[in-house]
Amino acid sequence: MSNTATITVEEHETRVAEHLDRIEYLEFQNEKLKHMLWGRRSEKQVIPPGAPFQSMLFTEAVVEVEDPEAEEQPADEKKKKKKKRRKSKPIVPDDAPREVVDHELPEEEQVCGCCGKQLRDIGYESSLRLQFIPAHYVAIEDRRHKYACSCKGAGVRSVPPAPNAFPKSRITEETRAHVVVQKFVDHLPYYRQSTILRRMGIEISDRTLCHYGIESADRLAPIIVAMRDELLASSCLQADETTIPVLKTEKAKPGAHRGYLWAYAQPRGTIVYDYCRGRGADHPRGFLDGYSGILQTDRYEGYRSLWRQESIVDVACWAHARRRFADAMKTARRRTEPIILLIRKLYSAEKRAREGQLAPADRARLRVERSRPILDAIKGHLDGLVISERPTTPLGEAVAYSLNHWPALKRYVEHGEAEIDNNLLENSMRPVALGRKNYLFAGSEIGAEAAAILYSLTETCRRLRIHPNAYLVDVFKRLATIDCTDGDAIRALTPARWKAESESTLG
Repeated sequence: MSNTATITVEEHETRVAEHLDRIEYLEFQNEKLKHMLWGRRSEKQVIPPGAPFQSMLFTEAVVEVEDPEAEEQPADEKKKKKKKRRKSKPIVPDDAPREVVDHELPEEEQVCGCCGKQLRDIGYESSLRLQFIPAHYVAIEDRRHKYACSCKGAGVRSVPPAPNAFPKSRITEETRAHVVVQKFVDHLPYYRQSTILRRMGIEISDRTLCHYGIESADRLAPIIVAMRDELLASSCLQADETTIPVLKTEKAKPGAHRGYLWAYAQPRGTIVYDYCRGRGADHPRGFLDGYSGILQTDRYEGYRSLWRQESIVDVACWAHARRRFADAMKTARRRTEPIILLIRKLYSAEKRAREGQLAPADRARLRVERSRPILDAIKGHLDGLVISERPTTPLGEAVAYSLNHWPALKRYVEHGEAEIDNNLLENSMRPVALGRKNYLFAGSEIGAEAAAILYSLTETCRRLRIHPNAYLVDVFKRLATIDCTDGDAIRALTPARWKAESESTLG
């Protein structure tokens, strides 16, 4: 009797499919690893004109969604068009302080060698060079003179101390702002700042600089509350989160734990970072309590309880969906390319709206006209691929992700305030990532909370194109003269209100 095992045709086909899935998955992992090591960091797909695969694409549904306003140019005109050379920006700005140095011939050389007459000055040739003057510190000594009468009846009089938000501080508001900006904008840890100061002959330890940062954050905390109110009053918000290692202060449990900075932002405005110990759903639910409007997220499950609220319009991020198809191109380029090209058309419509500086209502109309047919074409491709593609492959996973979140992915078309993706907020997470690579961890829970406050202010300044030093110096000085329980006075110090006040004053 033979002991050879037999299997049915169906079992054989199942095993073959499993092996094919495994092979494709390993190929995908290999390509992804090679891309991480040597590939381009940018997610832009560079497709040269006349690429071989384009001839195949022209038979697909992708060509059914064309730009209705694009005009075909004759071949002769295309050849005549030359690429304009980008002019380099001048190194020396026009408003920079200038020191003019005149270079003249010696008097004995200002005589003509032919006729002996005196040479006349007929002009000059000029060139600009940029000179760096190393930074320096100045010690400010405040002398409050005392006055008294010889009769000794009136006592002693003197000028009262100037109001200061940080009484008995040994540094000025300008120095304090510089320390904060170097740490949270230029990503210089306190110990590096201390080393730089030591080279200049100033002894301030990194522990003291850290105290200045925490002290500043504690004084600025009421402004963050006012900024949160600005966010809750807006019609569109984006949300994301990132990690921040925090040292444990308990003696029994040394080491570090993983904390989280949750970020909530208007697409091109105020941003607030909120430090939390974990990544649970209760954190965004608590911060956004009472919010009504659009909420755009990366589909992390922690926001699911917010998506279900009737007051919140759930919008997904196309960058996250596109990223999955970009990964799938490593193993299934021919089947994935039509979707990538269609997504590019979606972004082309967004670029048109951005360059035209369209109002939300106009942007929504443009999206309905141009983006909705493209979305319909993408949906057609997804419906076809979900039948033919195995769900365990990278392309199958990308298709399943897009179909699972399709209502939220297409919802941005109807709301002109919403963005097509979460990239604006992801860009604002980079300062945290860069700082994390330099200072490695927050020294304590208090330090992490201080970092969230100072990142909120400095990153909002960057988004609103405010010089962070100028903002912080002015706010520190104004905090010395106002009551922190005065809501109107504190609300006037948020970066958005501060910028509006500064522009109205200049105007």
